Amino acid sequence: FKCDQCKGNVRGRKTMAIESTSDYLVIYLKRYDDQMHKIKSNFEISEKLDLHKWSRSAMSNVTEGKNAAVDPKKWKYNLIGTLVHDGMTMN
Repeated sequence: FKCDQCKGNVRGRKTMAIESTSDYLVIYLKRYDDQMHKIKSNFEISEKLDLHKWSRSAMSNVTEGKNAAVDPKKWKYNLIGTLVHDGMTMN
């Protein structure tokens, strides 16, 4: 990237951040490769998920050196169920 201040080339980092949360989080994982073959390896997930470190406020605080008051409880989820498709095709 071109630095606006020094006008030189600098190394950049592209990131994504979560803006807000909701009461429930649904994650849908497509376990197929680019040839549409089912990925059969095991996948493990924790019963607790904390998304706070991926929040926009937490990420901007790290890059800008701030320490904002963000309620980390809003970003925590407990696993309440899973659904596993056990077929050979996506249908």
